[in-house]
Amino acid sequence: EARKDAMIDISFNLGQTRLRKVQKALTAMSQNNWDKAADEFMDSKWSKQVGNRAKELTDIIRSGVY
Repeated sequence: EARKDAMIDISFNLGQTRLRKVQKALTAMSQNNWDKAADEFMDSKWSKQVGNRAKELTDIIRSGVY
């Protein structure tokens, strides 16, 4: 549930078109590779744009807890 909420937040920020461009993160998530997914999101342009919020959301993706 926490990861789902994090993805809703990211999706709202990016929009569907830009979200599809972080394919490595999405692929990692589909494989339950949460560390890689979080790393890929942090390596994106989005993380630099939203700053600390990116760290908060990727920590949720990584751990599965709020």
